[in-house]
Amino acid sequence: MTVLAGPDDDWNDRVREAEERLAALRYRLDEAAEQYAEGAISLAMLSNVEQRLNPQIEQAAREAVPPVADAAVLDLISADDVRAAWERLDLLEQRRLIKMLLEIRIEKSQLMGGIFDYGRIKIAPRFVAPETYNWRRAA
Repeated sequence: MTVLAGPDDDWNDRVREAEERLAALRYRLDEAAEQYAEGAISLAMLSNVEQRLNPQIEQAAREAVPPVADAAVLDLISADDVRAAWERLDLLEQRRLIKMLLEIRIEKSQLMGGIFDYGRIKIAPRFVAPETYNWRRAA
């Protein structure tokens, strides 16, 4: 999930460094794939490189997410009773925060006939590395 920070934190430099590290790691992985395609390294070696680089890529992707410095979000998460603080917000502010923090998708229906399948609703945090999050409903 996103990093929650105050507006005066030096997150910009950290995000830029993480983005640079992410680009360098992805470049290394692409280079290894090219070497495999050219026959310079074996499939086992490519697999080894992938196993070593993928966790580093995922970590760099998480670190490259800019923090949320929105005062309403910070107030909400620092409240003693988050549910009560949420309910005190007006509807427009609740919608704004939901749109800012969550990605909500409704998948295409396989059925016809006016029956809504709630399983088609997919909700995920907006700020995560895409490779690290699986779209599934929590039980």
